[in-house]
Amino acid sequence: MIIGPLLARFGKVNSKAGGDMIGRRRLDTHFIGFEKLGANFNFDVKENIYQVEANNLKGTYMLLDEASVTGTANLVMAAGNGKRNNNAL
Repeated sequence: MIIGPLLARFGKVNSKAGGDMIGRRRLDTHFIGFEKLGANFNFDVKENIYQVEANNLKGTYMLLDEASVTGTANLVMAAGNGKRNNNAL
């Protein structure tokens, strides 16, 4: 859930895919949401590293594929620190 604020602040995040012991949880909800905000997403299968870059995040309407509390929080924090889209209000 830290990717959104880091992306908004620094414009680029590189990280290894990880998780916790709770079980399998989808990450694509987060990454698709970042793309809708204007970010680019790349995953290096060989190194198991993902990279998200955004020069200018912009808030927008979106419907997530699944109910995700952490996905929603991550995207709201990214969008809240990005450029305001007055048409989305």
